[in-house]
Amino acid sequence: MESWYRLKVQEIQTQSARQSMEHGYAKEEVKRLRTQLSDLRGKLADLESRNSLLEKQIQELNYQLEDDQRSYESALNDRDAQIRKMREECQALMVELQMLLDTKQTLDAEIAIYRKMLEGEENRAGLKQLVEQVVKTHAITQETDTETMRVVKGETASRQSFQRSAKGNVSIHEASPDGKFIVLQNTHRAKDESIGEWKLKRRIDGKREIVYSLPKDFVLRAGKSVKVITLPG
Repeated sequence: MESWYRLKVQEIQTQSARQSMEHGYAKEEVKRLRTQLSDLRGKLADLESRNSLLEKQIQELNYQLEDDQRSYESALNDRDAQIRKMREECQALMVELQMLLDTKQTLDAEIAIYRKMLEGEENRAGLKQLVEQVVKTHAITQETDTETMRVVKGETASRQSFQRSAKGNVSIHEASPDGKFIVLQNTHRAKDESIGEWKLKRRIDGKREIVYSLPKDFVLRAGKSVKVITLPG
């Protein structure tokens, strides 16, 4: 009987030890699961935060897309308005051009009529063409700021008149009313002008016209002038 009790006590102790071990294993498992649950909760919080940030970015992108869409539509409307305006201007220019062409044709017809009338007047009056007489150069002198040319002296008169004109960069800077000299100036600051074979004409009181031709290769430097005067005698 005593041995039976001892056997039972031993079985109970063995069972208790087994249960204690199982209880320890259960505690470790619970602890591990709690740690894992805590990690998962942390990851979930991070994911929720990232999700909220992404949703906010999506909302901002939608707002920006709407603004871009409105800007694009506004620019498209402005472009269409400009195209319509340009078409209207082109149409107006075409109308104006057609009017100018019509006016030109009318003027050309009138000019042709006047030319025929003038040709008829010239034939009746027996007008002759003017013949140019070229006077050779006697002397050419050059200075730092002014180049001087001398030509044969022409007639003197009690009544003088002169006109000033310009062609391109070369202009008449100064002229003597009595025909003693004339100054040509290159008004361009950097460009030289070739005025070779240019003709200077002088007529006093309707007398014989004197024509002077500049040398063939004569070049008027930029910013310089040339003075053509008559020789004494």
